[in-house]
Amino acid sequence: MSDEADGLVAFLRDRIAEDAATARAAYRPGGDGPWVVDVSPSGRATVWQRRPEREAASALPPDVHLAPVVGTAQIDNGREVCEHIARFDPVRGLADATAKAALVDWAATEPGGIIDDEDYAGEYWAKQTALRFTAQPYRLLPDGTVHPDWRDEWTVDA
Repeated sequence: MSDEADGLVAFLRDRIAEDAATARAAYRPGGDGPWVVDVSPSGRATVWQRRPEREAASALPPDVHLAPVVGTAQIDNGREVCEHIARFDPVRGLADATAKAALVDWAATEPGGIIDDEDYAGEYWAKQTALRFTAQPYRLLPDGTVHPDWRDEWTVDA
């Protein structure tokens, strides 16, 4: 593998590990339900972790949850913000990190088997392209600046 590819693999493994750590930190022990959104009549959106056994025993008003509340939003697009948060709950975050790590592990291996030069080049190109596309979401930090470890040669012009 080239130095460029080795650097990209290391960059991706570090970012994926950060994603997994963030998902693990957000996970609430004892909570086995998905994150869901409710919007009260006043317009306040709430993300909370569904706990079916508690819901069945309750007849509480819409703003009261027996399950852990993840976050709330009282803004014009509060429901959409909360839907986004709920969609990317820790279980999905960990599954995403696991899938990306498996893809990086696969792409980081040299093409193998009895293949000719053309097949080797094609498989190598496909793996490098998969790595570059996988890296694109990590190019920018939340504040919009380019990640300090990002290399311009990893950018995919789409």
